[in-house]
Amino acid sequence: MAEIIEFVLGVPSIKGTVIEKRIELFFTEEGQIYKPRKGGVLKQLQLFSSKQMEAGFSDCRESLDIFGYLGPKTGVETLPLFESTYP
Repeated sequence: MAEIIEFVLGVPSIKGTVIEKRIELFFTEEGQIYKPRKGGVLKQLQLFSSKQMEAGFSDCRESLDIFGYLGPKTGVETLPLFESTYP
């Protein structure tokens, strides 16, 4: 990997640089340069009013139907979050 970085940067060596340390850290089990966030689905839902959720759903309803998330084919007439039904 160091050789590739040296070639890309056009330098004879990266020994003793921060880049070399990052490469070593990346390839060790204990090191991790990027830590993915621990996301979740709808964790912030309580921050939206029912009026805001309904507006968002009505804006997305056509796309949800086009991509097969709503309608007779799926047996789902509405998303559980919303009280609206499929027209």
